[in-house]
Amino acid sequence: MRIALVVAGLVLSCIVVGCSPPTAVDGATSSAGSASASTSAAVNAVKARIVGVASPTASAVIVTWENSQFSVLIENSALNTSTHSARNSEAVTIAKAIAAAALNDPEFAGLLGVHVEYVARQAGASKQRIVDSIDFRKDSSGGMALHTT
Repeated sequence: MRIALVVAGLVLSCIVVGCSPPTAVDGATSSAGSASASTSAAVNAVKARIVGVASPTASAVIVTWENSQFSVLIENSALNTSTHSARNSEAVTIAKAIAAAALNDPEFAGLLGVHVEYVARQAGASKQRIVDSIDFRKDSSGGMALHTT
């Protein structure tokens, strides 16, 4: 009974507030029918910028836009065996490319953060191992500042 009430509450909040799935590109899961075509095209344009500056050895670059944040997953990069400093340097370049794209696209005017994650995945395996994770927050100039804790 309690679970039914929780589910009913979640459904009601989705109806009142409105729920939409994330827009995902290149292998990430999303409900394609509900994502707007213009948002998908805009995310694809951002992905193209990222692929231009990201590690050319990566087996996949997966970009998602959800809740005012871009998430970039870089799979099997040569930087996985390098230092955090090297991955951090590439992530800064990626965040700058995203910030530049967001400044010129009203669809991403609400951009608040960028999350870059380096993962290792063996061929045929569904599980991945996180190698490094780097976060950025929007600064007062509209750029992305490295977030440290």
